[in-house]
This record gives sequence, C-alpha cells and structure tokens, in this order.
Amino acid sequence: MQGDVKVLVRSGSREGVDLIQQLQKKQIGVVASILGDARTRNTITAPVHFGGFSTLADFAGFIRTNEITHVVDASHPNDLEISLQTQQWCRT
Repeated sequence: MQGDVKVLVRSGSREGVDLIQQLQKKQIGVVASILGDARTRNTITAPVHFGGFSTLADFAGFIRTNEITHVVDASHPNDLEISLQTQQWCRT
C-alpha cells in the first residue's frame, strides 16, 4: 500500500467502481461505501461498508476507526443530497 493513504469512496456509479479498481491496481488502500445495491457487490473487490452513514457521528467514527485519509464522492450524479452531505461532513 502506498504510504499511509486510505481512501473512502462513496460509490453509487459505475465510475465509482472503476475508481476503486484503479486505486487497488496502484496499491492504494480503499474502502467502498454503498447503500447496498446487490448488483454492485459482485463488482467491488475492496472492503465495502454497506448502508451509508445516517449521522455525522457515524461518518466521523468510521473515518477514525478505519484510518481514512481521503474521501471521494463518486455517488450517483443525480443524488445531490449525498454529495452535499459528504462535502459538509468532510469540512466538519
């Protein structure tokens, strides 16, 4: 794994899955967060957090516990709520 980098990818799109695979090829630590779509389970080989995050405390706890250093919003482009939530929580 490269340095101490560990990326949380909030994935809800094909591009998110592609990004996860590219990070793994570069031996960068990655964890996927998805809402639980069964179709995605078969395409992600990284550790997966299912169900998203219901509160800032859940999100922050996950970041600390899993030693996440970077967060990427690769959620579905039509889901503005998750994108705004991710931006807000990362600034907190």
